[in-house]
Amino acid sequence: MAQKSTERRSRNEVTGRSNDAGRERKESSRESTWRVASRASASSRANNKLRVLLVDDDFTSRVMLQGLLLPLGDCHVAVNGREAVDAFRAAFNTAQPYDLICMDVRMPEMDGVEAVRKIRGIEEAEGVLSTSGVKIFMTTALSDLKTVNSSYGSLCDVYMLKPIDGSRLRQHLIDFRLLRTRVHLRPSPRD
Repeated sequence: MAQKSTERRSRNEVTGRSNDAGRERKESSRESTWRVASRASASSRANNKLRVLLVDDDFTSRVMLQGLLLPLGDCHVAVNGREAVDAFRAAFNTAQPYDLICMDVRMPEMDGVEAVRKIRGIEEAEGVLSTSGVKIFMTTALSDLKTVNSSYGSLCDVYMLKPIDGSRLRQHLIDFRLLRTRVHLRPSPRD
């Protein structure tokens, strides 16, 4: 181990590299990763295919949302906030970011509000403003003011009550420019 450290030090001395240069390369790499990720996301929308992450611990809710969104593109599933953060980070780091995350508020291990804060933190660390990052729709059966405020405080974009209304979901997708045309979503039971 000491030998590798000495080799690195001597290479840095020969090439004139310092830790500052390494940091600059890392920051530059982050910027280029985000640009590539943005192009990949824009490209998926240009093809009218969304990359969606559905996060809900309730099987029935996941199936219903997946039924509504699957015709629009790829839907990946997570069953708690921790899995959602891991999936978001992996997609972001491989330049295949999600266009939309539908996140339940109450889940085991890590709730949706905390997961959204962590996701926005990842974006912020990479220089992405929440207004230009992934669109996050909180989905829940809870309509109390405290839950709504904490969700918006974590920087979600939309707060939707379950069961999800297909026509409202479609309108939100259009409003956030995730849909360019009025694509027909399969109606939910309430439509």
